[in-house]
Amino acid sequence: MKKAIVILLLALTACSGKVEPELFSTVEIVLSTPDGRGVKSMTVDPSLPGNKFLNLNTGINYPYPDFKDGKATIKVQKGVYSIAFDGKAVMEDGSARTLRSYSHSDPVNAVNLISGSETLTLDVIYLF
Repeated sequence: MKKAIVILLLALTACSGKVEPELFSTVEIVLSTPDGRGVKSMTVDPSLPGNKFLNLNTGINYPYPDFKDGKATIKVQKGVYSIAFDGKAVMEDGSARTLRSYSHSDPVNAVNLISGSETLTLDVIYLF
């Protein structure tokens, strides 16, 4: 009898197991230059006030990862994001440039990052 109750309790526990939703999204950020030139590497200085990967729901501002071959991956909490940066880049031809992305800098143009995995292409402009 005890064995039957234990089996029944285990079966009920297994059937009623609640699946918790994933809270984070893994985002691959891809840089798109105006002339199609490749970006070998880029860093974003987190101390500059305009550089943000800001979750508008939580107020958390995530630091940008280093970019390699025009791409970077970041893991963030799912939500709505305001994104902008000025980054120091080395282009594929070896030249140094400052790149800016600002098309998602205000809440009206914020980005929804709500899937478990996302690819986000950011258009950049050359500052100098």
